[in-house]
This record gives sequence, C-alpha cells and structure tokens, in this order.
Amino acid sequence: MTGIRRNRRRRTTDGASRSPKGHGLSSVVGSLSSITTIAIFATATDLPAQGFQVNEHGSCVVGRAGTGVAKSCNDGSAIWFNPAGIAGTSGWTISLGATLIAASGGFTDDFTQRTTDLDVTAIPIPHLYATYGITDRL
Repeated sequence: MTGIRRNRRRRTTDGASRSPKGHGLSSVVGSLSSITTIAIFATATDLPAQGFQVNEHGSCVVGRAGTGVAKSCNDGSAIWFNPAGIAGTSGWTISLGATLIAASGGFTDDFTQRTTDLDVTAIPIPHLYATYGITDRL
C-alpha cells in the first residue's frame, strides 16, 4: 500500500500493544509543560505588597495590649485568642462590639511617579461572640 503510513506498535512481554516511546502527542505536551514550568520558575520575582491585620476583637484584649492568649478574658473573645479559656465560664457569654478602622496612606508609582492617596471614611468592623458553658469546667 503506497501513500498510507501505518502506526507501528510494539508487543510487550505481557502481550499488550504499545506505541514506540518518544512519539506522539503526549510526549510533545509533556515536553512543553516541562519547558513552561522551568520558564515560569526561572523568571519568578518578588512582588511587594502591604496590608494590615485587625486584632482588636474585644475591649478586654485591647486593654491588655493584645495579651489575651496567656490569660484569657472572661468574654466571648476567648474563642479567637485562646479557646481553652472558655472552659472557666458557665452559662451564656455574649460579646458584641465594633472596631473603627480609620486607614490612611498613599501609593507612589515608581515608573510614572503618580501619587494616589487613600481617602476613606472610618470603617466599622463588627464582632459577635457567643459561648455557652455547661459547667464551670466544661
């Protein structure tokens, strides 16, 4: 048969028919994904970012300057800072409050030297904690 190319397959010891190694679409895709992965990791750089975390989850912890982990407060914020601290309470303990965030700042682009200022009003971040102690030990 001229003009027709047949796919050659090898027989393995278990009798299965397999395509010759190194040929076919799967090896090309595997090679391309390896090259792409190497290129991505070779050109990766650090990206600077900024942000902040709000840890003012209750007035007791704020009054203790954030040390609610070592000695738990007797309010519901112990769930966040030290869950073992709620074992000493009995009955319901409910804490409700809010923290006002008055963020300020700005950004200057290194390339264009364009400055953008953060202009927002105070943002309230609410919190609600509820615990129930069956006994003073549980």
